[in-house]
This record gives sequence, C-alpha cells and structure tokens, in this order.
Amino acid sequence: KKEILGRVPNELFRPIRFDDAIKLSIEKEYKSNISKIYELQQTRKDGSLYWVRVTRATFKDFNGNEVGSISSMRDITEALTAQLIIETSRKDLQELIDTMYDGLLLMDSTGVIKDANNSALDLFEIERDTLGQINVEDLVHPDEKATVGVIRKKVKKDGALLNFESKIKTHSGKTKYVEVSSSAIWKDGVYIGSRDIIRDITEKVN
Repeated sequence: KKEILGRVPNELFRPIRFDDAIKLSIEKEYKSNISKIYELQQTRKDGSLYWVRVTRATFKDFNGNEVGSISSMRDITEALTAQLIIETSRKDLQELIDTMYDGLLLMDSTGVIKDANNSALDLFEIERDTLGQINVEDLVHPDEKATVGVIRKKVKKDGALLNFESKIKTHSGKTKYVEVSSSAIWKDGVYIGSRDIIRDITEKVN
C-alpha cells in the first residue's frame, strides 16, 4: 500500500516498451473524458513479465470539472498465453491441412463447397475464390450424379460413409477416379453439412 498511495499511475507502470509515444498516449487518455481500456506488458520486481489490462474512467464535480479518476488493473497473462497457444495450434493445424496429400472439402447441407484445402483445389482444378459458388454435384462425373443424393442421405443418417469410390469431372473436363470418406457435421443436433476426404486413385484404377 505504501508503494502505491500518493503516486501517479505512470509511476506504477513498468512496461517493456514505454517510449514517448506510449507515455503521451496514456497521458492524453488520462486527460480525456472518455473511459479507456488498454493493455501493457509489465515487469514485476523480480524481473518476470506479465500482461495487464487497465480500465480507467474519470469522475467530475457538479460543475463538470474532472477531479479524479478510477482505474482497475487486471492480470491477463494466463488468458493471453492461452489465446496464443490456441492461435498457434490453429496455425499449425491449418498448415497441416494445406499440406495434406488428400483433398479435403467442407460442404453445407445442400452440397455447396464452403472450404477446401490446396490438394482439393488442385484435384478439381478450381480456384479458392470460387468456393461458396460451386456445388459438389457440378464436379461429379455424369455417370455418378444419380448416386450423389443417395450418398448424402446415408451420410446424414449414419453419420459417415467411408472409402467409397466415385468418378469426378474436373473444371477442365478431365475424368478422375477418387476414393472418398465422408463424415457428417452437426451443430446443436442439426445436420449442417459434411467433411469429405478425397484421394485420387486414377493411376491405380487405370
């Protein structure tokens, strides 16, 4: 308590980066009449690092003059660390998906392709900016179109359909043979689409 009382906030902060620009910004915020929330990385007395979120608001007298302020400080180190771990995990997962040998398609309940990895884009010869505009039925070979609805119903009913073979027709008109494993995606008990892993088996078939 003795180390805090009688001191101004700037004296209590020990941010890692506290250059003139940051100092001026904080001083400006403290002179404003607007509540502010900002985050700073601090150093403890023992030299360890932590992140703090500061919320500050002014209070005024009956004439509208600012006579002081109230601030709360919260240690958010664990929350930011957890967020960083999640973001890193997502990045690693995305890199893994993008470098998969097999194609991966995410489709909604009507068969519209919402997302695809690089292998799927190459397999079907489609561009990423066309996702959301193409239905998987547009890429199925004419000989297989009659089975699309049957497969979708089975996936919805059973939750998955694994390792079935089919034929596709690429954007340029090439015919390719593929092996597909499809699993249903549910949200709050409602079927919203499927996740399909597709392997090119053209060379094996031929």
